[in-house]
Amino acid sequence: MAKTDVAVRVVGGAAALLAGSAGLAQAQDVGGFYGGVGVGAKAGDFLAFGNDEYSFDGGPSGSLFAGYNFVSGNLVYGAELGLVGKAESDDPDAVYAGSISNLIDLKGRLGTVVGNTLFYGSLGYSVGDVAVEIDDETGGDVSGFNFGAGFETSVTDNIFIGGDITKRNLDVGGTLYGGPAENYMDDVDLTTVSIRVGFRF
Repeated sequence: MAKTDVAVRVVGGAAALLAGSAGLAQAQDVGGFYGGVGVGAKAGDFLAFGNDEYSFDGGPSGSLFAGYNFVSGNLVYGAELGLVGKAESDDPDAVYAGSISNLIDLKGRLGTVVGNTLFYGSLGYSVGDVAVEIDDETGGDVSGFNFGAGFETSVTDNIFIGGDITKRNLDVGGTLYGGPAENYMDDVDLTTVSIRVGFRF
């Protein structure tokens, strides 16, 4: 089994256990501002140098997020802004392949509250920077749509835990070493699976 598959399953299982452990928490109003941190794993692939395919390193990936929820009955909708940790190739010989940093996700979210848990789907847009792994040469960029799903379970009146999976289909632009950045990274498919801890304000 690939290490990215193992990482995704471990993170997903841990998120499910966390949700179960919070099952006795009281339901709360999920409306208003919220923010927090996440840790998880990456999966996906990209092309470089025309037709060489590389996979992303499936190791730990940190994230920060903040957003606002509007509530109408059990319907919850709002927007979230997130910053995701660096994503690079898992091939030690791919020194000239690109890596992604400063990845920002803007998402619209729509969900419903069941008991003390919010379940949601998301759709949005992502942007980031492309660098070359060997020397961090910069000048490229990525952009494209993201979509995903997740849950948030209340632990106290203003603390929640949850899980999130977000998939991104990204196009590459800009230049690296005076040439098209898409030579070093193209057709990017990047997925993150995260356990999240957040606070409602």
